[in-house]
Amino acid sequence: MQKQESKKSAALPTHKFHATSTPDRAKSQIRAVAELGGLSQREFEDLAVALADKHGSASTLVQFFSSKSALDGWDGTGLLRDSDWPHWLCRITVETDSSGKLHAGTFKLALDETTGTERTDVLRR
Repeated sequence: MQKQESKKSAALPTHKFHATSTPDRAKSQIRAVAELGGLSQREFEDLAVALADKHGSASTLVQFFSSKSALDGWDGTGLLRDSDWPHWLCRITVETDSSGKLHAGTFKLALDETTGTERTDVLRR
Protein backbone atom coordinates (compact mmCIF):
# COMPACT_ATOMS: atom_id res chain seq x y z
CA MET A 1 0.00 0.00 0.00
CA GLN A 2 2.77 2.42 0.89
CA LYS A 3 4.47 1.77 -2.46
CA GLN A 4 1.34 2.82 -4.40
CA GLU A 5 1.05 6.03 -2.40
CA SER A 6 4.64 6.99 -3.16
CA LYS A 7 4.06 6.34 -6.87
CA LYS A 8 1.08 8.71 -6.91
CA SER A 9 3.04 11.48 -5.22
CA ALA A 10 5.99 11.18 -7.59
CA ALA A 11 6.58 14.26 -9.73
CA LEU A 12 5.70 14.08 -13.39
CA PRO A 13 8.43 14.83 -15.91
CA THR A 14 8.77 18.12 -17.76
CA HIS A 15 6.22 17.95 -20.54
CA LYS A 16 3.85 19.78 -22.89
CA PHE A 17 0.24 18.84 -23.67
CA HIS A 18 -1.74 19.61 -26.80
CA ALA A 19 -5.45 18.73 -26.85
CA THR A 20 -6.95 17.36 -30.04
CA SER A 21 -9.23 19.70 -31.95
CA THR A 22 -11.31 16.79 -33.27
CA PRO A 23 -12.66 14.71 -30.36
CA ASP A 24 -13.14 11.00 -31.11
CA ARG A 25 -11.13 11.32 -34.33
CA ALA A 26 -7.59 12.17 -33.26
CA LYS A 27 -5.38 11.70 -30.25
CA SER A 28 -4.28 14.46 -27.93
CA GLN A 29 -0.50 14.77 -27.85
CA ILE A 30 2.00 14.92 -25.01
CA ARG A 31 5.74 15.35 -25.27
CA ALA A 32 7.76 14.60 -22.15
CA VAL A 33 11.42 14.54 -21.17
CA ALA A 34 13.08 11.44 -19.65
CA GLU A 35 16.64 10.32 -19.08
CA LEU A 36 18.14 8.05 -21.75
CA GLY A 37 18.37 4.55 -20.25
CA GLY A 38 16.66 5.71 -17.06
CA LEU A 39 13.31 3.88 -17.30
CA SER A 40 11.98 0.43 -18.12
CA GLN A 41 9.21 -0.08 -20.67
CA ARG A 42 6.71 -0.50 -17.82
CA GLU A 43 7.85 2.77 -16.20
CA PHE A 44 7.47 4.63 -19.50
CA GLU A 45 3.97 3.17 -19.86
CA ASP A 46 3.02 4.11 -16.28
CA LEU A 47 4.29 7.66 -16.79
CA ALA A 48 2.37 7.98 -20.06
CA VAL A 49 -0.86 6.94 -18.32
CA ALA A 50 -0.19 9.35 -15.43
CA LEU A 51 0.42 12.23 -17.87
CA ALA A 52 -2.77 11.49 -19.83
CA ASP A 53 -4.71 11.24 -16.57
CA LYS A 54 -3.33 14.58 -15.35
CA HIS A 55 -4.70 16.26 -18.47
CA GLY A 56 -7.98 14.30 -18.50
CA SER A 57 -7.19 12.92 -21.93
CA ALA A 58 -8.77 9.57 -22.83
CA SER A 59 -7.01 9.07 -26.17
CA THR A 60 -3.43 10.27 -26.14
CA LEU A 61 -0.14 9.81 -27.95
CA VAL A 62 2.74 10.31 -25.50
CA GLN A 63 6.26 10.68 -26.85
CA PHE A 64 9.36 10.79 -24.67
CA PHE A 65 12.57 12.63 -25.54
CA SER A 66 15.96 12.93 -23.84
CA SER A 67 16.20 16.70 -24.35
CA LYS A 68 13.91 19.62 -23.50
CA SER A 69 14.71 20.99 -26.96
CA ALA A 70 12.02 18.64 -28.35
CA LEU A 71 9.43 20.72 -26.46
CA ASP A 72 10.62 24.06 -27.86
CA GLY A 73 8.60 25.25 -30.82
CA TRP A 74 6.55 22.05 -30.92
CA ASP A 75 3.37 22.51 -32.98
CA GLY A 76 1.28 19.95 -31.08
CA THR A 77 1.38 17.21 -33.71
CA GLY A 78 2.90 13.75 -33.55
CA LEU A 79 5.35 14.52 -36.34
CA LEU A 80 9.05 14.51 -35.56
CA ARG A 81 11.19 17.39 -36.75
CA ASP A 82 14.72 16.66 -37.96
CA SER A 83 16.07 18.18 -34.73
CA ASP A 84 13.88 15.81 -32.62
CA TRP A 85 15.19 12.50 -34.01
CA PRO A 86 18.42 12.25 -31.99
CA HIS A 87 16.46 12.82 -28.75
CA TRP A 88 13.38 10.66 -29.43
CA LEU A 89 13.13 7.72 -26.98
CA CYS A 90 9.72 6.11 -27.47
CA ARG A 91 6.01 6.62 -28.04
CA ILE A 92 3.04 5.14 -26.22
CA THR A 93 -0.66 5.32 -26.96
CA VAL A 94 -2.92 5.72 -23.96
CA GLU A 95 -6.52 4.60 -24.33
CA THR A 96 -9.58 4.04 -22.16
CA ASP A 97 -10.78 0.48 -21.59
CA SER A 98 -14.45 -0.57 -21.45
CA SER A 99 -14.60 0.25 -17.73
CA GLY A 100 -13.33 3.79 -18.34
CA LYS A 101 -9.84 3.18 -16.93
CA LEU A 102 -6.80 4.52 -18.76
CA HIS A 103 -4.18 2.01 -19.88
CA ALA A 104 -1.06 1.97 -22.05
CA GLY A 105 -1.65 0.57 -25.52
CA THR A 106 1.00 0.42 -28.21
CA PHE A 107 4.62 0.92 -27.14
CA LYS A 108 7.23 1.72 -29.79
CA LEU A 109 10.92 2.29 -29.21
CA ALA A 110 12.59 5.03 -31.20
CA LEU A 111 14.50 4.08 -34.31
CA ASP A 112 18.15 4.85 -34.90
CA GLU A 113 18.11 7.49 -37.61
CA THR A 114 21.10 6.06 -39.46
CA THR A 115 20.50 2.29 -39.22
CA GLY A 116 16.71 2.12 -38.92
CA THR A 117 16.95 -0.34 -36.01
CA GLU A 118 15.25 0.07 -32.64
CA ARG A 119 17.28 2.02 -30.08
CA THR A 120 17.87 -0.55 -27.36
CA ASP A 121 19.84 2.02 -25.34
CA VAL A 122 16.55 3.77 -24.50
CA LEU A 123 15.44 1.28 -21.86
CA ARG A 124 17.03 0.72 -18.45
CA ARG A 125 18.72 -2.66 -18.23
